[in-house]
Amino acid sequence: MSESGSVKALEQFFPGNSEMARRMRAVDWAAMALGSPPGWPQNLRALVNICLGSRHPIVIWWGKATATQFYNDAYISFLGDTKHPWLDRSGKECWKEIWDTMGPLWESVFDTGEATWSEGFLYVVDRNLRREEGYFTFSYSPLWLIPVKLAEFLVLAAR
Repeated sequence: MSESGSVKALEQFFPGNSEMARRMRAVDWAAMALGSPPGWPQNLRALVNICLGSRHPIVIWWGKATATQFYNDAYISFLGDTKHPWLDRSGKECWKEIWDTMGPLWESVFDTGEATWSEGFLYVVDRNLRREEGYFTFSYSPLWLIPVKLAEFLVLAAR
């Protein structure tokens, strides 16, 4: 398949003209751990589609071990200059400076199957400035596979 043909084929998985849709279409997914999008679980494909179409900041961390990160344009400001682009890489590594705090929240979703809720939560992150303070409101939500099995989760956030 030609390069333009493969990009065209990826439009069904990464629709739209947003920065992140274009970036996702440019990734050589066959060379990545997740493989090509046609082989992904249907719910991951649907979630990425929802993520890209939303104007609300959304990040998806797929896989308990890897936390492969997908996000939309609205989430770019959360990442700042030092973390964007951070596509198809571990969310755990992206947020390593605060993972001691985030990790237990992440684990609780897998342990209980219930969403978390944090409002006005202070994180000191490395994104635009080193050690930048930010107050965030967010929920870590479980994403279920069918048959019912907790697989991943979705983060909806606001600053």
